Amino acid sequence: MAQSWLRLAHQAEKNLTTGRNGACKNLGVPMPSHKFKIGDVVTLKPAISRNVPGGTYQVTKRLPENQGEFEYCIRNLGEPYARVARESELMKA
Repeated sequence: MAQSWLRLAHQAEKNLTTGRNGACKNLGVPMPSHKFKIGDVVTLKPAISRNVPGGTYQVTKRLPENQGEFEYCIRNLGEPYARVARESELMKA
């Protein structure tokens, strides 16, 4: 009897953190998410250390978090290549 109670208690504790399908549950802490969507038009904040042409860029891909900040692939239609930018470097156009 005691073993079945312990098994039920352990299963209930597991369900609090992982749910029935094994996926993590949000325990009241908001999950961070990307600020921009694919296709959004953004401007890149100027930086002294970066030689970046002015103008607008389009978000082409959302990248995972890197050192606590999301990154994006962005592309200026006047350039033949894409750039990677941190979320803090971008502003909605």
